[in-house]
Amino acid sequence: MGCERPEEVKRVIRAIVKANGFIRRNREGAIQVLVNWTKTKQEFAEAAYDSTVGFFSQDGTIPEDGLRIVVENFRKSMNISRPIPLTEVSDSTLLFEVQRELGIKK
Repeated sequence: MGCERPEEVKRVIRAIVKANGFIRRNREGAIQVLVNWTKTKQEFAEAAYDSTVGFFSQDGTIPEDGLRIVVENFRKSMNISRPIPLTEVSDSTLLFEVQRELGIKK
């Protein structure tokens, strides 16, 4: 799967991976961002954080079983009869490069 602007895509991926790391490592900071950004009450932001923090990947990867569910639901909603291989919709090459650059994976 090719990409017209790989460096731009890598910058976005890098930002997401760093943000996810911040969210997972810094409960209070992440909650404060939620309060400020969504203009919600502290207790609602805390509940939202606590109920979703486990869904944020530390290294930017998407579990294959989760991706498979998303693709299958999309396939059904679009009335596509043929199976859709994950390789047709996902390419982790740039993610893996970012992980190496950030020292997350070798």
